[in-house]
Amino acid sequence: MAESTSNSKEPPSRQPRSSQYSTMTSAVVPSPRSPQSINIAESTSHSEEPPAKRIRSSRSVASATGCATVQPTVYRHLDKTKREIRICDLYSSSELSAPLICSLRIVPLDKVGEFVAFSYVWGQEPATEAITINGFQHQIRSNLAAGLRRFRANHYQSMSGKLRKPRPISVWVDAICINQDSIEERNHQVPLMRLIFSECEYAFSWLGESDGTSDLAMDSIARLETFECMQARGLKNVHVPLTQKGSPFREAAPWIAIRKLLEREFWHRIWIFQELRLPKKRILACGSKSIPWKTFKVLNQLCIGLIDKYKFLRRELAYLDHETQDEVVAVCRLAQSFVQILACRSYPKSERFGELVVYTTHLKATDARDKIYGLLAIAENPTILPDYSKTVNQVYTEFAKSMLDDIWNLPLLLYCGLSTNEDNTKLATWVPNWDHITRTETSAAARWGRWLDPGSARGNCLKHLAHLEFRDLPHLTAFHVRGQLRSSITGLKYQNEWLELHNYKSTISNIYGSLYPCWSERATDWEGVRQPVQRLVALYLTLTQNYSSLDDLYGFSIDEEKENTAAGFCYTTISRLDSETDTTDTVSKLSLSMLLETVGSEFKNLPEAFSHPEQYENDYLMAENDSLHRRVFFETSSGRFGLGPIGAQEGDIICNIYGFAIPLLLRKVDSHYLIVGSCFVLGCMADQGYDESKAEILEIW
Repeated sequence: MAESTSNSKEPPSRQPRSSQYSTMTSAVVPSPRSPQSINIAESTSHSEEPPAKRIRSSRSVASATGCATVQPTVYRHLDKTKREIRICDLYSSSELSAPLICSLRIVPLDKVGEFVAFSYVWGQEPATEAITINGFQHQIRSNLAAGLRRFRANHYQSMSGKLRKPRPISVWVDAICINQDSIEERNHQVPLMRLIFSECEYAFSWLGESDGTSDLAMDSIARLETFECMQARGLKNVHVPLTQKGSPFREAAPWIAIRKLLEREFWHRIWIFQELRLPKKRILACGSKSIPWKTFKVLNQLCIGLIDKYKFLRRELAYLDHETQDEVVAVCRLAQSFVQILACRSYPKSERFGELVVYTTHLKATDARDKIYGLLAIAENPTILPDYSKTVNQVYTEFAKSMLDDIWNLPLLLYCGLSTNEDNTKLATWVPNWDHITRTETSAAARWGRWLDPGSARGNCLKHLAHLEFRDLPHLTAFHVRGQLRSSITGLKYQNEWLELHNYKSTISNIYGSLYPCWSERATDWEGVRQPVQRLVALYLTLTQNYSSLDDLYGFSIDEEKENTAAGFCYTTISRLDSETDTTDTVSKLSLSMLLETVGSEFKNLPEAFSHPEQYENDYLMAENDSLHRRVFFETSSGRFGLGPIGAQEGDIICNIYGFAIPLLLRKVDSHYLIVGSCFVLGCMADQGYDESKAEILEIW
């Protein structure tokens, strides 16, 4: 939507003819003449001149005097009051090499009839392909041109024998049907995309031309329907495609092909998200292959079934060779990251716009403003409208203000901080820079939030958060919020630095046998909770980002995972300490059994995993690496452990905003504060130790 490709001009005027529609798509009925001579519905009256003779470029042309003159645009004004859109009538052909020819017509959205919505990736390459629109040459990008040719050929083949002469295909394509040079028109048309993609007969989703593996991927996904039928007959095991004797899915090749298909740029663009969510019916096409969306959903169901049913997927796939295991896991991870989000047609009404933006942080946008505007079509009652005359800073700031005006969107602060705004100093630190987050993958740290309900800790948080307000400054806007400043941080170490053997041994020797500060000032009824706990236990919980007793408080079920990683932590610690002989007296006294007993104090009974802790070393190492990725390890002036964002400095202050589960790191500058980023500190999570009498109004720039 944000890219500008249109330089097309207006043809001589003509009166529109009526349209008729086939059983699949709507189209202008062709006259007995050449398709190029069909009257153009969007043009105004003009003397009849064969379009074949007046095809010209939509670019500027030179006059006889040598001065450049600009041809009028093919885009006639749309009536906003009638919610008019343009429909592209694409002329059929069975030949891929045949020129692309179409006509445009204007029609009110509620009278558009049947049409197909075209979904594709714009791409970065310049517009070098030509399509004839209303008799004028118009430049489009090569991916769109290839997709239109395949779409045209598929439609021609599907209608072969049904019609005496194939009719043009009515299709809506943003790069053709919207004047991309007009900001006013783009602002008007973007809000209509919800209805366009909801009311289309179907969406044609173009993944791109085929490569060496895409045909195998499309065929393999289609074959999964056979296994779905087997499951429908009572074989409920989600492993059916993987376990059945002779199944091709027991080999790596189809999974490699599927992984490469899912890695295509198509799946990682913000506009594709809504274009897959809204239509009633979707066709996925790649090269000459196409499959209905319901077939593709079988792959999604298989992956989600594997992920949901098993915490440790690789162990469950032990009967497969290692290469096949790797590829199955890779496909499932891709499915987990975006396919599951696209599994349903629409979000429930309870889904908030802020949550949609968070769910799609991994999706890219050529225009950074589309990180917000590209989701408006699937948002329930969005509070903002697209305005492409505004800067990225303005769009992001207004979005943040509109979200934070509703305290239920407070978790958006997880995505704020100096690290996300390092390339844009004019953006306030309380405003997430969504484009930077996507490009740098800094959003991974925000998983700590787990979208906890800000009122889940206590029911009266609304009273304490009633002080949210904004104050305009010369270059940005200040944000006022009530919060409690806690301890400052010290002893920062990056991942590689902290894991250096001498630092690791020093940390262990200084904490074994000592107690960690209580992380709750209220009594709990949950069994297995020991307060205070060993600092060694707190270190393990920090390095795996486990809330311990708070898991029960918020209803999370990760006990099995916590037990396994706990056993792996103990085994890994001893392995590291035994790697050299120059250990301190305290460290040399540690044994695996002592560590298991100490860490096991977090559980009601010693987990079964503790009997064979060596089996879980890899589980722990993966959790540790995941936690420390783009994080720094630190301690606090009050004796706690924490993980914070890259860019944190000695003296930064931990702050709790009441009702918001995740603490923030703030940096004081004069009389105001900057958000450095979110952090994980046991004892400061949710309302742990929060004292309302010590809270104050903080001004954040």
